[in-house]
Amino acid sequence: MKTLFSTLLIALFVANSFVSYSQAVGDYRSVGFLFAIQWNNLATWERYNGTNWVVPTAAQGYPGEKTGTGVVSTQAFSNLV
Repeated sequence: MKTLFSTLLIALFVANSFVSYSQAVGDYRSVGFLFAIQWNNLATWERYNGTNWVVPTAAQGYPGEKTGTGVVSTQAFSNLV
């Protein structure tokens, strides 16, 4: 019984870790190694649409421009101004 409980507990932690670190629709990330780029330039960003990272449309805007912005991540060595 103790082994079964331990196995189930470990399985629960492993399953939770997959959910916790995934991207969600509406998340933004900066595009690669860019220096001194403008925050409000749509070409600076990619937005997750549920399947792929794509350049956001004008209707979706840049992070913080519209309501519903998810997580915003920047790539290493990006300098946003």
